[in-house]
Amino acid sequence: MKVLSAECYGAGADLFELNILEHLARTNQDHAGSTYVSHLVDSFEHEGPNGRHMCLVFKVMGETLATFKTWFPTHTIPNPLLQRFTSQLLQALDYAHKCGVIHTGNRMLIPCAEEQS
Repeated sequence: MKVLSAECYGAGADLFELNILEHLARTNQDHAGSTYVSHLVDSFEHEGPNGRHMCLVFKVMGETLATFKTWFPTHTIPNPLLQRFTSQLLQALDYAHKCGVIHTGNRMLIPCAEEQS
């Protein structure tokens, strides 16, 4: 689960993360890269002492690269595993691109209909 801070969602500075995740969930699920994208299971709002928070619930995906490398004595991921990860990452990016979503590092954007042609 990911909880967005009140400053990030609903306070005039929306990240539109929920909209993008919903868009990905209903677009081109047959693409091989769909498997490697976190899929939204549910979402809800929580009103707390610091404001309204958007909560995003995902399927469990597994380790991050930061924690996965700690499994190895030198904290270095072996090349065959890193190559597999890279292949899966590229498939996920291709899936997002074919869905009209642009990943720019920290943010994902859905271009306007005119820009998608």
